[in-house]
Amino acid sequence: MVAAWLMDICVLFNYLIKLIKHVSLGSVFLVKLSEVFNMLEE
Repeated sequence: MVAAWLMDICVLFNYLIKLIKHVSLGSVFLVKLSEVFNMLEE
């Protein structure tokens, strides 16, 4: 019973880590994109 519960927590944790990585990659991409647009406008 406890083992199954621990497995669920591990799966949830892995999912959260993947989600955080995707979000941080996306924000880095957006920052780079805005820098490029600022360069083009100048």
